[in-house]
Amino acid sequence: MLIPLPKHFPSFILVTTFLFLSGSLCAQQPKIAFETYGVREGLPKESAYSMIQDEQGFIWVASNGLVKFDGDQMQVFRGNSDWEDISVRNLEGGLLMSKNGQLWMGGVSGGGGLFSFDPRTERFTAYPIDPADSAKIPFPSCNLLLEDVTGDIWFSSSSIDGEAKYLCRMDPVTQRVSRYPYQFSENRMNSIILNFKIAESPQDSSLWINAEKSTKLMRFNRREDRFELIYEKGKGFPGSDIVDSIQDITPAGKSGLIPAGNSRNLYLLDPLQRKIVKNFAFPGNRDGIWGGTAFEDQHDNIWHTSSEHITRIDLKTSEEVRYTLGEGELRFDIAPEEVWSVAPMFQNEDYIIFWVAMDDILSSLSFLRYNFKSGDFDYFDDKFNYPENEFTGGINSILMDHSGLLWLSSLHYMFKEAPKRGQIAHYRHNAKNPTSLHNDSITRFFEDSRQRLWIGTTNGIALLKTDTAFEQKFSGPGNNSENSIGLIFKIFEDSGGQIWVATLDNGLYKWKEDGGFFIEIRTGPDIDLIPDIEEDASGNICLLYTSPSPRDGTK
Repeated sequence: MLIPLPKHFPSFILVTTFLFLSGSLCAQQPKIAFETYGVREGLPKESAYSMIQDEQGFIWVASNGLVKFDGDQMQVFRGNSDWEDISVRNLEGGLLMSKNGQLWMGGVSGGGGLFSFDPRTERFTAYPIDPADSAKIPFPSCNLLLEDVTGDIWFSSSSIDGEAKYLCRMDPVTQRVSRYPYQFSENRMNSIILNFKIAESPQDSSLWINAEKSTKLMRFNRREDRFELIYEKGKGFPGSDIVDSIQDITPAGKSGLIPAGNSRNLYLLDPLQRKIVKNFAFPGNRDGIWGGTAFEDQHDNIWHTSSEHITRIDLKTSEEVRYTLGEGELRFDIAPEEVWSVAPMFQNEDYIIFWVAMDDILSSLSFLRYNFKSGDFDYFDDKFNYPENEFTGGINSILMDHSGLLWLSSLHYMFKEAPKRGQIAHYRHNAKNPTSLHNDSITRFFEDSRQRLWIGTTNGIALLKTDTAFEQKFSGPGNNSENSIGLIFKIFEDSGGQIWVATLDNGLYKWKEDGGFFIEIRTGPDIDLIPDIEEDASGNICLLYTSPSPRDGTK
């Protein structure tokens, strides 16, 4: 039976009947929990140097061998079963997936070299190493850099002692290697910045390097198979009076412009005109061992980072927004004077994740996440604000899979984001703690329009006051436990913001906001059990209730 009650106030809210409390309702700081994968879970070694996801959704991991992970089981590949001469080990030199679906990997120590792997046939190809043959890989230590627009694979190769190094290009079809006498001490970091010393532009398919200890900017001449000098430090850039040092260059985005510069200056290079078309100065930045890093995002912005500032520049208007570590939007638990470098680690249409490094070997990292939708930054410490995460070393790479979950690779384990683990908080009654939940038998949850969380139990109702503190509410003033309103069937907010509570045996209650307690609403004789409350189009509050049968007295 339905009976109407007059309506006094308006609003709406969503009712949820989960039996667990989501930590996201009460979290004051974002945190991300991760599951840990190591040898016990199937990795051939605790180290996961790099990872990638293919179009079918498989996660491929470079470790002590190549690992294929389907989300349940890991399969390790170390060579071809019918050709034991191929031994794939210690793949610290990176992992790439080419446009034709081939996986490329580099080894840097025992079992080193350059390898490709066909996921369809599950077979490796090992490429010959011969220091004396200029058409072959010079040394076993190989670090991958990129696949260029023609499908050629670029990598650096160095002797075991590191004294001899080459920049190399391989044609996968002919397997011919070209060597160039330029030494890169930096290895590939990620697809946004590569190694800070090599860049390609989609505008004209040109490839550029920053060579000779950052004193020469050079462009690759494909016809002549050599690099041409475009700019040399101190001699002026063509078409400008720039004589500055260019410490870093990074791949061009959809604008086609190549970001270049240092901690105090950003230059945008037009590869077609072969000149600087825009430049921005940051005289307040301090010089550091690590030069300023610039890159283009997916929203027509150029970003520039230094050890103390992050600057976002609108490519269309040249408008600058400058953020300072430790101030304003970046007022987090960071000591700016201790920061060694800030650089991008991951980006997509929704986020950019920056690392904040406290040393030159990236062993101590915290993270900043920029949200394009809100325009805000979030700060994550070295455990992504979740102390139970088992991070024991620096993070090598970040991957976001097709479902939106983060994966991390490191020298100690591989990690996968665990949303359920990170969002569930456990609350229980503790007789010694007066602010704990008063009853463990939860019947209803309800978040009102003021974002207050109400918890209905089999013996009364409580409000969540802080992340860990609850306050039971009673019928009438005071905190007399005898005035508990009983088993809660439903918590409801009408269109005026008035809170109503229906109970099993005690009838209907209305929340008195200025008093901080509930008032019993008399609904008539024999109306105790009220399973539901709704509001009709006229604003009347309607109750579903049961009453004794006039014939036999049963309900």
